[in-house]
Amino acid sequence: MARLLALLLLLLPSAAGAQTVADRLRHAAIAGDGVDRLVAAHRLAVKPVVQELVRVSAAATLAGRPDSARAASSAAARLASAFQAAFGEASLSLVVESLGRWDAEQLRSKLAADSLLAAGVAVRQQQPETARGLFAAALEAYRGIGDRHGEAETLGQIGYVTWFLERPAYVERNLEALAARRAVDDRQLVGNTLNDLGLGYRDVEKNLPKALEAYRESEAVRRAIGDTLALSRLLPNMGRVFEGLGDFSAARAYYLDGGAMYLAVGDTARWIGQMSNTAGLLTDYADRHAEALAILLSLDRALDRSGDARARAVVLSNAGIIRRRLGDFEGAVEAYREAIRLSEENGFDDLLAKAYNNLGVLYIFLSRSDRAVPILERALGRTAADDHDGRADALLSLSSAHFQQRDYERARYYSARADSVVADPVRRAKAVKMRADIELRDGEPEAAIPAFRELLALGTRLEVPMLVSDGHFGLAEAYERSGRATEAVTAYDEALQTLESARGRLYTQEDKAGYLAQSRYLYEEVLHFLTRQAIGEAPVGQVSPGQRPRFAEKAFEVAERGKARAFLDQMAEALAGVREGVDPGLQEDLEALSRNMTTLREQLAAADPDSQATEIAELKGLVASMETEYERVEREMRAQNPRFAAMRYPDPVTLSELRAEVLRPGELLLQYSLGDSSSTLWAVTRDGFSIHRLPVRSEIEGQVQVLRAALEIPDDASLERFALPARALFDGLLGPVAGLLAGADELTVVPDGALSYLPFEVLLSGPAGADFRSAPYLVRQVPIAYVQSASVLRQLRREVTPEFTHQLLAVGDPMFSDGGELGDLRGRGLSRLPFTGAEVSAIGGLFEPASQVVLMEDEASEARVRESLAGRKYRYVHFATHGLVDDDRPDNSALALAGTGGDALLEVKEIFNLDVDAELVVLSACETGLGQLVKGEGVVGLTRAFMYAGAPAVVVSLWSVSDRSTSTLMRGFYRNLVTRTGIDRSLQAAKLALLESAETAHPFHWAPFVLVGKGE
Repeated sequence: MARLLALLLLLLPSAAGAQTVADRLRHAAIAGDGVDRLVAAHRLAVKPVVQELVRVSAAATLAGRPDSARAASSAAARLASAFQAAFGEASLSLVVESLGRWDAEQLRSKLAADSLLAAGVAVRQQQPETARGLFAAALEAYRGIGDRHGEAETLGQIGYVTWFLERPAYVERNLEALAARRAVDDRQLVGNTLNDLGLGYRDVEKNLPKALEAYRESEAVRRAIGDTLALSRLLPNMGRVFEGLGDFSAARAYYLDGGAMYLAVGDTARWIGQMSNTAGLLTDYADRHAEALAILLSLDRALDRSGDARARAVVLSNAGIIRRRLGDFEGAVEAYREAIRLSEENGFDDLLAKAYNNLGVLYIFLSRSDRAVPILERALGRTAADDHDGRADALLSLSSAHFQQRDYERARYYSARADSVVADPVRRAKAVKMRADIELRDGEPEAAIPAFRELLALGTRLEVPMLVSDGHFGLAEAYERSGRATEAVTAYDEALQTLESARGRLYTQEDKAGYLAQSRYLYEEVLHFLTRQAIGEAPVGQVSPGQRPRFAEKAFEVAERGKARAFLDQMAEALAGVREGVDPGLQEDLEALSRNMTTLREQLAAADPDSQATEIAELKGLVASMETEYERVEREMRAQNPRFAAMRYPDPVTLSELRAEVLRPGELLLQYSLGDSSSTLWAVTRDGFSIHRLPVRSEIEGQVQVLRAALEIPDDASLERFALPARALFDGLLGPVAGLLAGADELTVVPDGALSYLPFEVLLSGPAGADFRSAPYLVRQVPIAYVQSASVLRQLRREVTPEFTHQLLAVGDPMFSDGGELGDLRGRGLSRLPFTGAEVSAIGGLFEPASQVVLMEDEASEARVRESLAGRKYRYVHFATHGLVDDDRPDNSALALAGTGGDALLEVKEIFNLDVDAELVVLSACETGLGQLVKGEGVVGLTRAFMYAGAPAVVVSLWSVSDRSTSTLMRGFYRNLVTRTGIDRSLQAAKLALLESAETAHPFHWAPFVLVGKGE
């Protein structure tokens, strides 16, 4: 028996080196020992061993070795019996039983058929026609000897190659295979064919419910038999079907599940694909852009390791879409162009078409349809004829581009072509919207109403908020153009409620700000409509004079709903203490990640791009990975905290509430909303309000740019260059409310867009006069404070003033390196600011020594600042140092402190985690009031960080300041503060003092510092 066993094992294949599962099954089956246990543990490995033993037995019989034949047959029978006992499946027993009734000729046919089948499988993708011939010959042989299992297996292979050769017959061939495979009770083969049928129903017959039915049955089989590899490839297909059916929650779950399984079986390329699909789903249908971008950033190093150019092109294209929706247009263009380059170099025509389409859509979004059209024509030209979704995308984008150019004939032409090929329900909804928009602009408004109602129904069924809001907005505009103002107001309100509801489900502040930025133009459209009604510019007969105040109230409400909502939510979270009580370990992780990212960015800034390209690429990868991890830890901290789960974000303040509850006697609030069609100004006091139309955004922004250019050059000869825009902006921005302004005791300005960079104090109410000292600046009339929105002002004034333990924490004249004279932070040489030391010393002299902490030179470090803040509450916190502003990533903006590397920077993300319950924070540094300007949100940067950390008022600068004049201004400001004359009045008086001197009368010296927040 031992000699026979050894001979039989020589006839069987075996992996070199360590014994495989198949080897162990063979040994156990031949020896008749431990078969049941091994079979139960390795279900999927049993069938190939049984089939091999059957072939060995047949070959041994034909070679005249009956003992070997019987030994192999017996081993196969043991495995088949154990398999049937363990799993209740008779397929392998059927294979073994056939051996006993076949004669020599039939055994030869069996071996020949097996060879034909194996040869066909080997070439089925590269040579499907050859494979089909081999399968046909094998099928004939199997049927000739009554091998039902071989017949069932071969029918499935014929079904497979039909995809390449005769696609309309694909479902029919696989149904035939499914019947045969069920008849022989081979569940693995049944699962394979059900998967193929799902593909056929989905892509050939376009029957998604039938596809889902087949896929679900296949999933049940795969899970029952533990076929992890096949299941990992099935789940993403199910995700695509759910996506097509509009069940995006289920689609995301299947993509993530499939991705996890790909990773488990070591298929990195497919895992990357599924993570990219998940990111696309989050951004397309859930507006969770920050989470989607974090997923894609996390793939970067895996893409490098895989070397998969196609996967990288897909990820880049998806990243471009997400960056566009987050408002990072430059990043989007860069991602699209890199995807185009990779696709062109590697011949990925389908990906090239998508990248071109995405780039074209971006240009449409930027109102550059002239650039979009040729790019979209390239996209259409590169799209395969049978890629219906791709062709629909390109055609719809071309229709949109021509629509933007008001070429309605071409827009209608491309829309009709798209309508003829579109099948996906979301694309169907987009085609309906395009048709409705064309009817609205180029036809009768009443004719567009049914199409917009159809769009609304589709969006509601699919649960896609943007489609629902598009339906409401379209209906509103159609009603407006039809003279049905009341119905238009209702539809506009429903549209905004849809946007608000979707925004409320978003998780991160980046998502909320990005969502508001991309939908801001919708708020502007509603505001333009309501303003026209409120001031009586609408067509006669729509709104009576008595109804106008109601429209003005509504217009203010809409403006507030579109302003600084992400920041308002942040303020509410700060008041609720959502960071309190979280896992200390997570807090430590967050701080460590922040320090490490800062250090890496310093290394990146110092690296030589010519000689250290590899090191730079590695550093960028590390930074991206850490940013992803930072966002993940932040989400986990929020999820852990029951206070966060119980948060109720504040509703925007109404005009009535603002007047009755927020504004003080003698206070005038001016709120601006800039728009492409017109801009709006509200002037609000406790006694009443007025609403005014202003010039369009581009005109105002142009004037602001001219004025800022003059402000930043302290040259007396430039008086006229300064005075012209300063007077024009006064007339344009304040002229309509000059009477109210003259009687105001204090002014609160709610800026918008570029107005966030304008110090209103410099505006001139009349002729400039002889020099800068005599000019009629607004600062002479009234103290001014700025705030992100009226709702934020309400939130700030609701805060309870804490009990202060100290009067002052002052930080100044930090040593930026060991040498003390020059530091290098983020690639910028920073010299010491000698006047800041004198500034801090002078301010400190105004307070009792026991009530202050002053940190200078080496003491002015991040560690000492943190230590000084711990357990203390200061009335005033003062930083006199350099400010470093990162417009692209505002959370990286920082104050420069003593030390080297990352420890010398106090970054926005770190400030958010500090406890700074001060009455006032003063950032006596360059450009501390600047940052990223996000539509609808305003400036995101250092100011917001300190307000989130607990300061209701922050003094910041709007341009690079003079060290000497800043020191003088700050000393006067604090001398006024200690007399308790109010923050806004103290700053006003300090500025007026500088105006009296010829050396500092130019606004460059006294105007850069503005007060943001509470002025009292």
